[in-house]
Amino acid sequence: MQAVHDVFFSYASADRATADRVVAALKAEGLRVWFDATNIDDFADIERRIQEGLAQSKALVALYSRAYGQRRACDWELASALIAAGPDWRQRVLVINPEESAGHLEPRRLIGTRFFPLTPAPDLSTLARTVGETLAPINEPLGAPPARGASALRWVGLARNGGPRHFVGRHREIWAVHDGLAEGSVLLAPTTCGVAPRGGEAVVQGMGGIGKSLLAEEYARRFAAAWPGGVFWLRAGGGVAGDSGAGMNEARLDENYRVVARALGLTVPPGDPAALRWAVIRALEAGDADSGREAPYLWVVDDLPHGLDADQARAWLAPTGAGRTLITTRDRGLGEIARPIDLGTLPEAEALALLTLDRPPQGGEEQALAREIVTALGGHALAVDVARHLVGKRGYRAVWDGLRARDGRALELAKQLRLELPNGHDVSVANTLLVSLDLLSVEQLDCVRVAALGAPNHPVPLDFLARVRRVAAGRDPEADAAGETDAVFIAVDGVASHSLCEAADTAYQVHPLVCRTVVQVFTDARQQALREAMVEALRQVLPAAEDIRRHGALAALIPHAQALALAPQTEAEADVIGWGGRFYLEAGVYGAARDAFQAAVEARGRILGPEHPDTLTSQANLALTLHAQGDLAGAREMQEGVLEVLRRVLGPEHPNTLVSMNNLAEMLRAQGDLAGAREMQDGVLEVHRRVLGPEHPDTLTSQNNLAETLRAQGDLAGAREMQEGVLEVHRCVLGPEHPATLTS
Repeated sequence: MQAVHDVFFSYASADRATADRVVAALKAEGLRVWFDATNIDDFADIERRIQEGLAQSKALVALYSRAYGQRRACDWELASALIAAGPDWRQRVLVINPEESAGHLEPRRLIGTRFFPLTPAPDLSTLARTVGETLAPINEPLGAPPARGASALRWVGLARNGGPRHFVGRHREIWAVHDGLAEGSVLLAPTTCGVAPRGGEAVVQGMGGIGKSLLAEEYARRFAAAWPGGVFWLRAGGGVAGDSGAGMNEARLDENYRVVARALGLTVPPGDPAALRWAVIRALEAGDADSGREAPYLWVVDDLPHGLDADQARAWLAPTGAGRTLITTRDRGLGEIARPIDLGTLPEAEALALLTLDRPPQGGEEQALAREIVTALGGHALAVDVARHLVGKRGYRAVWDGLRARDGRALELAKQLRLELPNGHDVSVANTLLVSLDLLSVEQLDCVRVAALGAPNHPVPLDFLARVRRVAAGRDPEADAAGETDAVFIAVDGVASHSLCEAADTAYQVHPLVCRTVVQVFTDARQQALREAMVEALRQVLPAAEDIRRHGALAALIPHAQALALAPQTEAEADVIGWGGRFYLEAGVYGAARDAFQAAVEARGRILGPEHPDTLTSQANLALTLHAQGDLAGAREMQEGVLEVLRRVLGPEHPNTLVSMNNLAEMLRAQGDLAGAREMQDGVLEVHRRVLGPEHPDTLTSQNNLAETLRAQGDLAGAREMQEGVLEVHRCVLGPEHPATLTS
């Protein structure tokens, strides 16, 4: 394929006059130049620009001024060219540096490709001739950045289209992420400083609201072509390790693997996290059906909790050798496992660019006020972004006057959030958040409240928000909710318009710093009413956790259930945490199941009494979890306690008592006490035969259980006789082709 253009000319709009002169010289040399005179930033326009010009050109020539690195479109074009050029990047990516030094160039290896310093009186004809001689041996175009089969379309946990359209700056940090992930030539572009240390993992670290997740998302989109195996976005949940129970790190990791497994089209194995992870690993290692090779993929772990030890953190890394992991976290102690990239506040120029994005200052006074605002906010990215919307609604003067007011609420909030905000600017940031929240309508504020009451680091499904609103209003939660869904969507869109949340088609997510602001400031009756409505809404939907086929629909709600009810104070909260335990038990995440059932046992015992049926059910579930974890002695002791209470309170022949006897018999058999298990099962079978009859399904189940124990004891004849009896009843009652008959 012959190239249509010799040169794709990339430049910043601020350098238009210089660009015009250089392009004229290139054309005079006879070179075919693709030159777009428009100024673009939109994602779709950037992609169109690359597809139309870069893929058909022999090389990219960049007029790499200081302004160049501040333009998103320029950085995007440069990254795409480096990826598409692969190992030939030195011949295909050519840099013209109009500055006196090269300190602004990223990646640093580009310094060696500088063709010409544009002096005050440059010899552009010589420059053009040098470019022409370099490109003369090349015939083929760069082509589109590489992709391999269907996996090139694989975006898991993050929408392929969209993204942070208001992203500004962070030029050096974007390339630092690139460097940290580039060990072993996984990326097709050069690195700044050669081979990366460790295994090619990078961690973006910094205070809350500073833009860590935004940076990771921007990197994923800008360098997507370098990861033909796909982009996998895992939500680690944030917070502090241990705050949510000992099993929560394991549980969150398992939930994310299940999301990946479903996206890969795998049958998710119930109750076995190890099998789940091996299934994901095998699917990734199998590669594309087209190529049969495992393609490089990006594994983003967003908001890793603070305080994990090295082994706990390593469990989140990409599971196969072709993956590279990018972590975002507030924890600054992960340098042992990944290259740290400190993300600080925005420099003044970048903060100004963000603040003035929608409403450029008019005149010297507004320009001065804009500088005062970003200085007062200390370049805190979230605060500047919120201020951007305030400026659009109220103007620069009103926003600046509000920052100077320093009302009592802002002072108190700054005290509460002092560890998360830049020193000396905490009151201004707190004030900005409060003013923006005050502008929300009641419906919009409810959206933020619900997110803050749940798990701030996890999305809130819109249909759950709609259910909470119906419950809070005393309406039928199962009624037709079309109108409610529309109202919820409009309210969430309004919150997003203030830069207080990120909204998608089916869910929304409020920044944790905004959530903590709401929790600190709004402690009124409405907050309590919404909390109770959330608990009741969860109580209504979580019983579906018994059916693992419905776990996919419930998974997004479990973190919110944990946040609301981990230390249950009411019967409803105890129900919610109990169903959360059931979710984890069915999924095989036994550490989290144990924590949840333990909390339910303690709460129900305190609220309902130690002998209440619900308390005993929680104890039985906890015993099953201990059994699954291998704590047979602990499980047996708990089951014996449950059985003793049931016999005394309900009687020896109550169905609940018989279920408990059967559970204990299974426990005894697992411990090797076959005689004890047989005695217990004999008793259950005798009662079932006498009370329910010899053909009742429970009776037949008891016979099968006893037959298994007889077989374990070596009494094969007795086991055969028992099973033949079950088979005869099934044939007579259900017919010879019924599934239960065939199982017998």
